[in-house]
Amino acid sequence: MAESRNNKKQSKPGHDDLGSYGILAQYGRLISGCWSYAGDEKKRVVQYYVMFILANAIFMTQPYVLGELINALQAGGEEILKQSFFWLTLYVLGTFGFWLFHGPGRCIERMTAYTIKKNFNLKFYDYITRLPLHWHHDHHSGATINRVNKAANALSGFAETQFIYLQSIVRFTGVFVGLAFIDVYVSLALFVISCLIFYLLTYFDKIIMRLNHRINEREHIFSAALFDYVSNIQNVIMFNLSRTTEQHLSGAIQSWWAPFARAVVLVEWKWFLMSMLIVLSHFLVLYLYIAHHMKIGGGEVLALGTVVAIFQYMLRLDGVFAAVAQKYADLVQTHTNVYAVENIVKSFEDIGIRDDHLPALKVKKGEIHYDHISFAYKKAAAVFTDFDLNIGARQKIGIIGRSGAGKSTLVNLLLRFYEAPDCRITIDGQDIREISTKSLREHIAVIPQDTTLFEDTLMENIRFGKLDATDKDVITAAKKANCHDFIMETTDGYNSMVGERGVKLSGGQRQRIAIARAILKAAPILVLDEATSALDTESEQLIQESLEKLMEGRTVIAIAHRLSTIAHMDRLVVLDSGKIVEDGTHRSLLKKDGLYAQLWKKQSGGFITIEQPEEISTPKKKATKAAKKTNKKQAGKK
Repeated sequence: MAESRNNKKQSKPGHDDLGSYGILAQYGRLISGCWSYAGDEKKRVVQYYVMFILANAIFMTQPYVLGELINALQAGGEEILKQSFFWLTLYVLGTFGFWLFHGPGRCIERMTAYTIKKNFNLKFYDYITRLPLHWHHDHHSGATINRVNKAANALSGFAETQFIYLQSIVRFTGVFVGLAFIDVYVSLALFVISCLIFYLLTYFDKIIMRLNHRINEREHIFSAALFDYVSNIQNVIMFNLSRTTEQHLSGAIQSWWAPFARAVVLVEWKWFLMSMLIVLSHFLVLYLYIAHHMKIGGGEVLALGTVVAIFQYMLRLDGVFAAVAQKYADLVQTHTNVYAVENIVKSFEDIGIRDDHLPALKVKKGEIHYDHISFAYKKAAAVFTDFDLNIGARQKIGIIGRSGAGKSTLVNLLLRFYEAPDCRITIDGQDIREISTKSLREHIAVIPQDTTLFEDTLMENIRFGKLDATDKDVITAAKKANCHDFIMETTDGYNSMVGERGVKLSGGQRQRIAIARAILKAAPILVLDEATSALDTESEQLIQESLEKLMEGRTVIAIAHRLSTIAHMDRLVVLDSGKIVEDGTHRSLLKKDGLYAQLWKKQSGGFITIEQPEEISTPKKKATKAAKKTNKKQAGKK
């Protein structure tokens, strides 16, 4: 699985553990993320934070109230009923007050978490669609989807459980404030013991989180492999690869067994030691209070209510320790998952397309000029060096050459799938680097070699060519592309689902849907990238008729290995190693007897009828003439 090589030192996606960010810094970053993706609902975040703080502040008064109630009962006297009613009323009101703020706060919190997850997913989808094509080639789509999904779920999970972190902070503070009213020394002693427990938790969890990070990375590898096999299930079945792929997946799962096993053991040790320290804290604090009271009280009877209040505060502190022990690990894992997608953010900041502010392309004629461009894929050898090609307005040009000659690269650069500083390409004199990418692609219709469809209806898949098209427009385009008949033969007609990536249709049918899209789009520039390569002879005849109509009045760039499909173009450009070696019409290039003529001889000529001048023969006739000349020479020698 290829990963980005451009990770900067300040931000290593997926590596943000406690070594680079402390627990408070991680908590702060996650809160910042929630605040950022809350969008227009930021005031709701403030609202439920205030409500949770008030709810838990009220909750922390209950141990004190309960202690005073027991002290009143122990003291007795004539006012015992009145005092009991007063303290019991306060105790009930404490529970009511807690839920008065906590319940509505939780509702607001969970609804806001929904908005945060929605905004996060949409934002990252926007990032991904604005990244250039080479980034997607370098990053496995399955791993990218897995990272984004885990990040979205992690951030929304944190957003809807922030009350746990807030109540832990408020209750932790409340315990020492409450105990300070009872006995300052007890409060200080418990604070020291609490620091020791927290140190123990952080020590173990640092190690556990590093192990979890290793597990996390191996899960990404497993997800990428699983995505590969499922998306290529036909090949898996066809080549009997189920056993082989299963072994590969099993190995990927097994690779995280060692860190997983160690993490499991450490987790149990953590809980055992923490539990023992908590029990010892109960012993030490209560014993310290009793001893201190006996010393300064001169043997007075202990107030049982005060002992109960201390014990109740310690139980609440135990709850804080348990929450921290659980949520500490969750917090670090959440932080790791959320910022594992930071490579996407960094890539977008470095190379993302952010040109919506640029002017829109205006096409009047459709003249295209590759103005002495130079281009290479990363550190590979240059594809083009000082390459110059001018395509006239509404000219139909065929691009020909062996594999690797640079045919597809020309199209990729025109569509700005790759950003290249040394590539000045103009359309009607407008440099495509100085116009918005969105408007550029709106003026270019592409019919690719391998057409994939969305898992939607036939109607909607054609409508993607022009989103505001009516059903009538879609049907008209389908008829022009000669796909209306086969659509009507399906179960639900235009409402038939095409399946994932269009698997329910044949290659030829998918290609015709792509042509219907292009017809509907009606862009002034048309790119045909092996548009009829996936078709049988009968389908190709139908499509060729549709393409002839589609090409009328448009600038056309057609790439084809089957030369007969582009021999009728206004002009043919032959590429070899990134250079133009021949340029002319079909007839003139055959006369030159160069590379084009060699490629033509190797093919039968297909079904398109090309009128040949008498001196230009078909490959078969020329071969026959060559054979006759050889026979004459051999006869002369005899």
